[in-house]
Amino acid sequence: MALKNFHYYVDRGGKMPFISAKKVKVETHPYYIRYSNNKPVVYHGPTSILAQDVTQSKVYDYSTNEFFPIHLIKQE
Repeated sequence: MALKNFHYYVDRGGKMPFISAKKVKVETHPYYIRYSNNKPVVYHGPTSILAQDVTQSKVYDYSTNEFFPIHLIKQE
């Protein structure tokens, strides 16, 4: 069964991503995007690092299989 609610973590350079079913505190991966029902709902960290497209302004929405503007997501 695939995760629908998860946290997508990246390191300080936006590399080495990992996914966790719950929020964790990892020194090497301080930035994350929280997904609910495969849709990005909250992000924590610089948008330039968390953005996943070439324009550095969008994150992936797994519910629609398209990129979604990061500025429309709540920041924690």
